Parts: sequence; C-alpha cells; structure tokens
Amino acid sequence: MKKTLFLFLAAVLAVGAISPAMAVVLDFEDLLGDGPMPDPYQGIIDWENDVWFHYDTEQFPYTPHSGSQRIYEYTMDYTPSWSFSTPVYFSGAWFSGFSYATVQMDLYYLGALVHSTGTLAPTDVPAFLAGGYAGLVDAVIINTPEPDLWVMDDLTYNPVPLPGAVWLLGSGLLALAGRRFIK
Repeated sequence: MKKTLFLFLAAVLAVGAISPAMAVVLDFEDLLGDGPMPDPYQGIIDWENDVWFHYDTEQFPYTPHSGSQRIYEYTMDYTPSWSFSTPVYFSGAWFSGFSYATVQMDLYYLGALVHSTGTLAPTDVPAFLAGGYAGLVDAVIINTPEPDLWVMDDLTYNPVPLPGAVWLLGSGLLALAGRRFIK
C-alpha cells in the first residue's frame, strides 16, 4: 500500500513537472448582476479604487464575447488599469463598443513599460486585442480617448509555472518519504 502511494505521488509530481501552465480566461460569468469588481479577483488586484464595474444587461454596442457579463471602468479616466497579484504572461482581451473609443494597452513589469499593443477600434462585434509580448507583465494600462464607451470581456493570461527548483525540492522530499515507507 505504501509503495503504491509513493509511486502515485511520484507520477503526479512527474506529470506536474512537465505540464505547462494553462491559460486563464476571465469571462466574469461568476459575477452576478451589476456591481463593482471585487478586489482581488481571480489573480487581479487594484481595480483602481473600485471604479471598474461588471454588468450583464443587454446594451448595444457593448456586446460580450461570451456569456452575458462584461466589465468597464466608470470614470473619465483616460488610462484605466489593473495589476496582477503575481507576474503573468498576458495574452490580451476582447473589446466591444463605439469605434471612436479606441483602445491601446501598455504592458508593465516592475514599473517599467515593456510593450505597447496596437490600437483597436471596437464595434458591436467583439474583437480581440492581443498583448503581443512574450515576457512577464504585472500591470496593464489602457489608453483611450473615450473611457466609458467600450467594454472588456474574456481577459486572458498565463500564470508563471512553478520554477524547476520547486519541483526539485518536491521530488527530493518525495524520495526521502519513499525511502522511509519502502523499507
């Protein structure tokens, strides 16, 4: 029994060591009705002092990409932003709204601008604005001339996988435990 348990744990550790981090897609569907964005929320912190909101009411041209929930920032802030609780690989997000309410994202890591995306002119058909950067990101700032005239949905990022040292430590502890149990 102990040997079987040890072999099972070793297999789980081995599979975990080679498994890449899976993309996280925030579709906001777990948020019900309308209201301010919870802070923290699914790995994101600092929704700018509760000025980001979610809602599920049909409203043209603010079409969600999936489901019915989408988010927006309700102020005249021309640089809406959020931060990630830990650095991530940012993929992008879906936007819809008025075409003159263009959006462009600046990606930051440790306070330094690391990449700027292209500009997207949203429409009532949701469109994806890709991050376009392969490095780590811990904050995103959206530049827009019309802050209240677009919505965002299906924000996508990849968490940073655990470093090899963690797996090495885990396998060492597993080996010590196995040595004790197999005797």
